[in-house]
Amino acid sequence: MPTDKFPYTFAAREADFERSVPPFHDKLTECRCDIAFDVEWTALSPIAANPCSDSAPSSAPDNDSGHYAGYDKRWLTVDGKLALSPFTVKSAIANGFANLLGGCYRVNSEVVRHAPVDQGQYPYTGACKRYRVGMDGQSKPGIVIDKKLITGKGYEFTIQCAKEFYLDEPLPSGINPGDKVFVTKTDRGYRPAIISNPSLTTKGKKEEIEVYYLEPFRYGMNLGNTHRLHTHRFFQLQGRTVTGIIPFLNFENLNRQQTVVYMGQFRNNPAVQWHEDLSKLRPGSWVYYEEFNGQVTHIGQNFLFKALFCHSDTIPPGQETCTTRDQLCPRCQMFGITTESDQREVDAGGYRGRFKSSTLVSEDILDTEGKHPKQPIPYEGSPNSFINVDLLKWKSNGKTVARQFLMPIAGSPKPNKRDIDGYFNPLTGYLKGPKKFRHGTLDVLNLKAWEEEIVNLDKKIERNEERKFIYSHKLRNYAVVCESGITFTGTVGAENCSSDEAAALLMLLETRIAGHGFKIGLGKSRGMGSITSVIKRIWIRTTESDKWVPISSVHQNTQELEAVLEGVTKALERLLKVQDINKKINKVEGHKNIKLKFPENLRRYWSAANNTGLNG
Repeated sequence: MPTDKFPYTFAAREADFERSVPPFHDKLTECRCDIAFDVEWTALSPIAANPCSDSAPSSAPDNDSGHYAGYDKRWLTVDGKLALSPFTVKSAIANGFANLLGGCYRVNSEVVRHAPVDQGQYPYTGACKRYRVGMDGQSKPGIVIDKKLITGKGYEFTIQCAKEFYLDEPLPSGINPGDKVFVTKTDRGYRPAIISNPSLTTKGKKEEIEVYYLEPFRYGMNLGNTHRLHTHRFFQLQGRTVTGIIPFLNFENLNRQQTVVYMGQFRNNPAVQWHEDLSKLRPGSWVYYEEFNGQVTHIGQNFLFKALFCHSDTIPPGQETCTTRDQLCPRCQMFGITTESDQREVDAGGYRGRFKSSTLVSEDILDTEGKHPKQPIPYEGSPNSFINVDLLKWKSNGKTVARQFLMPIAGSPKPNKRDIDGYFNPLTGYLKGPKKFRHGTLDVLNLKAWEEEIVNLDKKIERNEERKFIYSHKLRNYAVVCESGITFTGTVGAENCSSDEAAALLMLLETRIAGHGFKIGLGKSRGMGSITSVIKRIWIRTTESDKWVPISSVHQNTQELEAVLEGVTKALERLLKVQDINKKINKVEGHKNIKLKFPENLRRYWSAANNTGLNG
């Protein structure tokens, strides 16, 4: 078995969870408990977490927008000790909790106007995305046979499926649109076949096929271009029809669409944006369409057309984002929801959840601070494309325990990954699930090894080998990275906790039960941010007593906890026996034998990730 692994996979989150009214904080409910865990988190690898800004000056120059090329952020500290913020802790636990007990998918639902895009800047920031639909099995041709207005939704199109053919020679006289023609063809794989010798009468040859003449071949934005080879388009009807509702936004003019989605440039001309006027499509129009689950989801006039979709369209049925407090999934019941989860439902902001966390603090006091030797980094604004930057370091008892690094920032998923099997199921169009970063070493076990990794990465960027993965340095964070082996301690807990909820928290907070470890901070795809958790003590309170009962350990057995909270043992057993439990939690076993690696073939990025040992 290969030891190389793709840096992340997708968690298998079931959709059969129950949405219900959450228990609140005002009183302790029967058969539930208030529970707290004294925990100890230990870093398996270096960790980069940047929750707080700092006034420490950067030696990096400003970029064109007048901001630092990197961001000056330090670790959160408490009395000079490194710490993990409650927000970091809560987020890590919530994600694992949702995978175990069920949870809605939270996606970006904010509709924003896209600002002009600078070089190296990722443009797709809002809820709506556009991507090019390719001819390799996704962009399919057909003829519109019906168009209906669906109030409040869009237009329902019914399309007669077809197969198209291209003619690369002058059209003989006497052939008109709609005429049946006899031709010979040359196949070209997934691309339309080339036909020749069109004639209104058959010559009786075995290789002849029947096609219908459609129109002169035109392509491009609003079919405004002629082709240097293809002269005319022919077609065959395929028998079946397909139907789907296309939202109104697809038919809006350019000014309206560009307020909610990045339009892109036409032929790299900033003055011209790619926009097709779909409002003129009528029965009889030749179109291209994309379908998921047998339903038409996008249409266009050009064979390589732009599909427009919203993140909410990609959520699987039954896992839609929670928006009202009287119908919450298990994750939202425990950890709450805010108005940011859905801008349409202001009422959702009133429930903040029953989970609480303290700051987790280490014992390492940062007693000294100094500057690391100047590090050259690529920078487009300098004459030689490199500048020297001072990066800070911190020591404890003479040992370096934290350092600033210019972190490699992996690019966000581009929307065109939807049609080549990236983040989306290629048959349904739905999100595959929440992203789960693997635990692996990548040979990065300490700060020195990580420094070597960064230097090697800079050399690859200089040689232009990793441009498709890494942004320009103008967008790379000055991250403070702590050494592996550092331990953080603190307390987390939940109010009105059921036996199922308590069991899920046990599995997540005690690594020795099921092998679960957390991933936090930056650089997760390169082996950073792995943490194991140990429960040092449990405090529990039920309706039978107002006093907090301490329980020393649950690693070997749960008898003490069962005596106080009935049903927690069976709940834990059920979770451990769940089908594909290893796909729901993030196991740390064997992480030292796993090397995280991106595919080397950039042109076939996702096929390499999905079809090799990288993703095994």
